[in-house]
Amino acid sequence: MLCLSVRGLVWSSKWFVSAVDHTHLPENTPGAHVSPSLWPLLQAVRDTRYTHGRELTVWDLSPRQQDVADLCLLLEKRGRTEYPFRQLGLLDCRLDVWSLGRLGRAVALSSLTSLCLDYTPVGEEGVRALLCGLEGDNHVLSLSLCYCSLGPSSGTLLGALVSRSAVRDLYVNGNDLQCGGATELVDVLVKHAERLALEEPSTLAADPTGT
Repeated sequence: MLCLSVRGLVWSSKWFVSAVDHTHLPENTPGAHVSPSLWPLLQAVRDTRYTHGRELTVWDLSPRQQDVADLCLLLEKRGRTEYPFRQLGLLDCRLDVWSLGRLGRAVALSSLTSLCLDYTPVGEEGVRALLCGLEGDNHVLSLSLCYCSLGPSSGTLLGALVSRSAVRDLYVNGNDLQCGGATELVDVLVKHAERLALEEPSTLAADPTGT
């Protein structure tokens, strides 16, 4: 049904820029016991080679590692067809450490500028996995990790994630960073800003025009 809906948009020359997959089914719904999958949505986009989508949001899902791998392959600019999604939201999803690491690597190879994982229990190990993937990325500008079960020990990791990537807007509302975690986060960012300030004069001296 989903694939037919996307094909209908293509045939009628209509565009959609936002795809939302909300997988929660009431307990009395037929088939509610079946674990939902991202595959039908990904297959629909692929089968129609629909390249006009810009936002992809998934709510309340426990994706299998294969689903995550398929999503990452769709996002990565490696295939014959590129799908230039700009915003990805995985809200209230259950992602293991492997999935978060794979997602981080895919995001670095995608067209995404915004990643939202609100209400997804990322935790310290999840942040570490994301950092491994996003390190050196130069185009993801916004990262939202609100209510992601982050504790005080995540502060340093979050600071490292921001200082080693292009992230400029970091949202961590609803976490338990406490004073220690917040201080560690700010300290890392301050040191990063000071280092950039020291590097800037030498850069200008090498190229006075700033070009």
